Amino acid sequence: MPSWLNLQAYAFDRPLQYKKLKVYPVKMENYFEFHVWVRSLLLEKNTTIEGISKTYLDYLYTLYADKDKDQNLFRFDALLKLCLRKENLEIKYNYEAEKPIFIIEEEKYTSSDFDELRLLICEQNDVDIPDETIQKEIRDSMDEAKRLRAKMSGTLPPTLEDQVVCVMVSTSLRPEDIANLSIRKFGQLLQRADAKLHYQVYLTASMSGFTEFKDKKALKHWMSGTESDKWKDTMISIETLKGKLGGNTQNNKK
Repeated sequence: MPSWLNLQAYAFDRPLQYKKLKVYPVKMENYFEFHVWVRSLLLEKNTTIEGISKTYLDYLYTLYADKDKDQNLFRFDALLKLCLRKENLEIKYNYEAEKPIFIIEEEKYTSSDFDELRLLICEQNDVDIPDETIQKEIRDSMDEAKRLRAKMSGTLPPTLEDQVVCVMVSTSLRPEDIANLSIRKFGQLLQRADAKLHYQVYLTASMSGFTEFKDKKALKHWMSGTESDKWKDTMISIETLKGKLGGNTQNNKK
């Protein structure tokens, strides 16, 4: 499908066609189950000996065969039913010519199809796939830096209910309206509401004549395009952050 059709589908929460499958964006009313089931697409197979030489689908099959309690294939099954909006869909998993396949409504799909669907579903629902081109240790350090930065600021991560309330305060949407939004659109609404509030505060301060911003990006219009950079707030060493936290702790004890 041409990329402009994808962008148009994302803008209006329309389904995307992949071969004979119509893949829908997941609604907020299914937020929790989606984030449980999508874990099947977020495994870091290249960090394991058995996974580094396999396709992602083959790795899922290997996990299922080796561990009776591994749930990832069941999660993928449930995820497909949710994204295709067919609760009673029968999905068959098998091998053909020693290569893994899955069958949906008599149509066969291969490992390359799986990879395409994985990318589509994650992009359609604003899910970050682990970037395995960056060493896991480095990514873990960056995540730890973000956690420590949040702790330093005293900010608690908002719950889903907190986020829903924020959108309600910033818009005329009711809980039932939000339940019908796609996860992707809800996240964008939340970001824009925050950007608009900050822009209005900064603009008012700037026009007062008593405040001058060294960082001109602070006055970036709230409707401007956004940049996606997961690590933009983590360009500081963990040791530095821990040192600051330690200092704050000592000061608090005095």
